[in-house]
Amino acid sequence: MGFGFCLLFFVYLYSLLNQYCAASWEKELEHHINYFSEHPTEGDHLAAIAAHYAIENNNPLCYLFSKYAVDFSFKEPNLEYVCNDILSVSAWTMKDYHHGYLALQKALTIKPDNDHLLGNLAVYVKQLRTPTSPRPIVQLQPSLGGISGVEQHIIAFNKTFFQHHVD
Repeated sequence: MGFGFCLLFFVYLYSLLNQYCAASWEKELEHHINYFSEHPTEGDHLAAIAAHYAIENNNPLCYLFSKYAVDFSFKEPNLEYVCNDILSVSAWTMKDYHHGYLALQKALTIKPDNDHLLGNLAVYVKQLRTPTSPRPIVQLQPSLGGISGVEQHIIAFNKTFFQHHVD
């Protein structure tokens, strides 16, 4: 599943959430913020705001809302994946490789065989291997049920990176 599928999924998600409020974005934004203020432990509506800004290619606001949303629980199971995917892309554009990589790791634990995510992982790995990169990434904790191939790759990369790039 490539970028086209992800974009269609974002549009679909956005259209579903749009059913709950008026057509204008200002009114929809107000609805999402009010819902979040009433349910401050749920990240669904923050993810919807981030998805809107992703569709509009407003990376700073997409980054802001998705970075905040990933710290919350989600009622809709796919929203956690979508929010982490959005954050990994928007964080890249904002040059926040640390949070983007962590979000990408989380998305990969949800959908480990996703070609889009694996492609993004290759781009992150290439960036993080350059000598001008900021201090590296936190190591992914293995799942209780064993370590997946993606997790093994990330752990191996982190060990190599720490050995060669950390003071």
